[in-house]
Amino acid sequence: MRIAASALLLIALALSPVMPHTALARTKLLALPERAAVHIALDQPGTALVEEERVLSLQQGLNQLDFSWSGVRLDPDSIRIAVINPPGAATLLGVSYPPNESALLWDIAAKKAARVTVRISYILNSLDRLAAYQGVVNEKETLLELSSFFVVRNFSGEDFSSARVSMPPAPEISLNLVNGQTARHLASRIAAVPVEKVWEFDSGRHPWEMSREPDSSSLPVSYRIVNSPSSNLGIHALWPGKIRIFQHNNKGDSLFLGESRLDSTPLEGTALVNIGQSRDVVVTQHKMQETRVNERKNTRGRVVLYDTDEIIEAKIENFKDLPAVVMLYQHIPGQWQLVKSSLNFSRKNAGTLEYEVRLAAGQTKNLTLHFQRKNVRN
Repeated sequence: MRIAASALLLIALALSPVMPHTALARTKLLALPERAAVHIALDQPGTALVEEERVLSLQQGLNQLDFSWSGVRLDPDSIRIAVINPPGAATLLGVSYPPNESALLWDIAAKKAARVTVRISYILNSLDRLAAYQGVVNEKETLLELSSFFVVRNFSGEDFSSARVSMPPAPEISLNLVNGQTARHLASRIAAVPVEKVWEFDSGRHPWEMSREPDSSSLPVSYRIVNSPSSNLGIHALWPGKIRIFQHNNKGDSLFLGESRLDSTPLEGTALVNIGQSRDVVVTQHKMQETRVNERKNTRGRVVLYDTDEIIEAKIENFKDLPAVVMLYQHIPGQWQLVKSSLNFSRKNAGTLEYEVRLAAGQTKNLTLHFQRKNVRN
């Protein structure tokens, strides 16, 4: 145990003139008992809020409490103390910091000799948690059994025994946290989370002409999860973390599909969990027209600004014998004006159009996107 505390009773205040205060302060006459209780809140990444309760045997008059944390990654500015039981039994008079030490001294006045419970709280660095997930999808790839784990890492320099640890949204649990160790704990297991398999084509990242040849590019495939009560996921945001996906086959075996990362997902938000690449859906795209219009010249007759008139056509083909959902992203830089889009879209941001194209088994759909870019500099 590296966080230490001791109590010093100033039996006779008359002794203080003949004994230097700093020397007296470092004399440890009465060792405090171990923590009576400790609560650790792991709500924020990278840090922990620690609240520990200790029982002090105070004498009437002035008492001094020495609290030190040598070798512990504790934030000194966050340390607080409060008398919680019995209320009003003692008063904090002041605090001082001995030079060149990881310690502080509290001056506490007691109305009479008593045993009091104090709560000491502080921020502790390098004690944190990560989230990890494991999903098992059914054979039809419509439902996911999702297990959530919290990985608690303690590299703070301090040990905690039988600590009450809260890691929302998981219920509070009791843990022994040994410095230098990492522990994994099951937070929840949800039997049936609806998922939808989607393919993604980004015109800014993927080749415009694909084929079904073995050496051709393929599209990323993901399971789409909506974080909502209707998906059985409760009312909390999903923490970011690694996720491993398995699938049950018709023999009851589990096949490993891949490892991905689940991004932080707010309530009612959507998460895409990548499970690999696929050539079952092919997108072929061409620019059919790009012409300059509305040219503007400077006083020397040089074209300095112009608009463009552009047409893009894309063919989306589903070679599967099952329906497919394709997310199609088209990017238009700068200022622009839409002339026509043959398919409905939503705006992902100012320059990105997001299409959700639903295809029946073996179906092909075509997109015609006609737009004008404005005020293009020459």
